[in-house]
Amino acid sequence: MTEVSTNHPNGLPYIELTDQGCKLSFRKECLGNIKIYRKVDDGEEELLVQGIQTPYTDEANFPAGSTLTYIIELDHDQQKYQYTLEARLYNQRAGE
Repeated sequence: MTEVSTNHPNGLPYIELTDQGCKLSFRKECLGNIKIYRKVDDGEEELLVQGIQTPYTDEANFPAGSTLTYIIELDHDQQKYQYTLEARLYNQRAGE
């Protein structure tokens, strides 16, 4: 089972775990300058991508038990926003 949590109203932005990886999206079109950072467990934040539009899929693989934290910085309508999304990966096989 995979646990996904966000404290942002309306699930904006949101994260989906797909066969390709962690997909980060907004429920409405975001045309501002977007930067996405990733932190694995207690590691350092690393810049994954900047100047993109969502959706964005992080295709890196991580072992079960990993906690992935994504920090999304967005410049939109001359305002700056920052969102944090977290996913904790669990092994889906019974008994593990």
